Amino acid sequence: MDVYIELAFIDNFLLNGVLLFATLKILREQISFARVVVASAVGAIVAIMFPLLSQSGFLTSNTVAFILKLFLGFLLILIAHNFKTPKKYLLGYCLFVSATFLLGGMLIGFFFMLGVDYTTTDFLQNTSPFPVITVALAAAYYIFLMVKLLKHLTKQKSINPFIRQVDVYLDDPHAKGQNTLGKNTTSEYYTKPLKLKALIDSGNRLYDTHSNFPVVVMPLNTAKKLFPINPLTYLNNNTDAKEKYKVRSLNIKSVNATSTMTLFKPKKIVIYNNGIKNTIYNVFVGLSTSDFSDVVNYQMLLHPELV
Repeated sequence: MDVYIELAFIDNFLLNGVLLFATLKILREQISFARVVVASAVGAIVAIMFPLLSQSGFLTSNTVAFILKLFLGFLLILIAHNFKTPKKYLLGYCLFVSATFLLGGMLIGFFFMLGVDYTTTDFLQNTSPFPVITVALAAAYYIFLMVKLLKHLTKQKSINPFIRQVDVYLDDPHAKGQNTLGKNTTSEYYTKPLKLKALIDSGNRLYDTHSNFPVVVMPLNTAKKLFPINPLTYLNNNTDAKEKYKVRSLNIKSVNATSTMTLFKPKKIVIYNNGIKNTIYNVFVGLSTSDFSDVVNYQMLLHPELV
């Protein structure tokens, strides 16, 4: 099989770049693209020289070649980033070598699954129409997804003990006749509870300033399931709704600004805490215009006083 030096250089250059970038990213170090490019180029040049030296008889010992490759890893990490401590540098080196072995193993696995012939005597060669870097990037993306999944599962495990099932009632489900809005209480908006998952938020210290009742926070998109139209329009522009749900505003101060949150009082909320049913009447729901972004799917932030 013919091996083109320029293609081998491009493959090795891109592979080195992916590995170095991933190493620095995982360590949360500031990345200098210029240094990564130089390190990748040095690695690619040396990678091309190895089989040429072997063929010319200058590098006949596999042990020596292995030691030189380990030294090359030290050199690439040294060029790619200026670590502040030797310990950090050693950690970066170990991570780079581990990523190299992992990616190399996945490359061979991909070739095997695709039924592609390859050889590692000189360069890593394959008979597919795709360059090695194409498969390598696919493998790197797979590793990235696995790392994300691991983080997701780890964080989910840490958050799950603080998740509770909550039912939100607007009206008493046992009430008969019509409510103040002229709707039959058989309507799902008024008789069926909204079932959702809630996170116990120790940072939630919101209280209604009039009643001093604690406030739980719900995204606007979730609240849309409680009302027939947009909750903010429904609660703020409807006189009956304002009176029925004691609609009011709460000023929330942050470091840089002050925002306003719309509050309404449900009939009750029911919190299920380790099998124990806790019914809360003295509570307000605050509407957040932003959805909650987290690995665990919850739709409410509970006030710690309620749990």
